[in-house]
Amino acid sequence: MHQKKNPDPENEVPKRRIRRSKLEIEKLLFEAATRIIEQSGFSGLTVTGIMQQAKIDPPVFYNRYTGIDDFIEKYVRNYDYWLRDSLHVSLKGDNPVKEMETILNELIDSLVDNIPMQKLIAWEMNENNYITRRATQARDLTSGHIIDYL
Repeated sequence: MHQKKNPDPENEVPKRRIRRSKLEIEKLLFEAATRIIEQSGFSGLTVTGIMQQAKIDPPVFYNRYTGIDDFIEKYVRNYDYWLRDSLHVSLKGDNPVKEMETILNELIDSLVDNIPMQKLIAWEMNENNYITRRATQARDLTSGHIIDYL
């Protein structure tokens, strides 16, 4: 078998690094995590899997996050907009039953196509760790005014 020799290794053009902004990198990482979560749930998330999906080198990941738990915590914090964005009720009316019906319908509608949020809720129900406790506590705080009203 004959191997091709590089005619001039000293003049070889190095691969250029793709320059991306911090926002672009975070978007790539979160999109990669979302794809993995949709397929395998939160238990399927690994640093290696996220980096491979996002086509990101380890130093790029570890310059932003200390590890998988740090990444998941930030992902959940950025992703868990479900409750606050789903509530478009004034909570000033005099018909709490109607308001509750509206709230529940909006929550159900928002969850139907939101697979990562479905996976997040399932993960929170099945695992008791710092991230799941923090996410559910934050959601409880967000919905406190609704409970007070009702």
